[in-house]
Amino acid sequence: MSLCCSVRNQPLPSLRAMNKIPPDFAAALQAAGLKTFFTGCTASHQREYLKWIDEAKRSATRAARIQKSLQMISAKWVQESSR
Repeated sequence: MSLCCSVRNQPLPSLRAMNKIPPDFAAALQAAGLKTFFTGCTASHQREYLKWIDEAKRSATRAARIQKSLQMISAKWVQESSR
């Protein structure tokens, strides 16, 4: 799975345009202990996850993407903390 910025050759919206982290994703990040790490990531990194989650049409797909995002963010956190 890749979170390419130009999947549809459209620029990603700014974090301000996306408003903020959606409540369901924020709660999942908080529960996983990853919210501080995620908010410390670059804006472009955050935007990719938020856009990917937001593009889900069904609630089941959205929930699955949130879970997959948590796995990927956790792996990134482990990778960066082992440096």
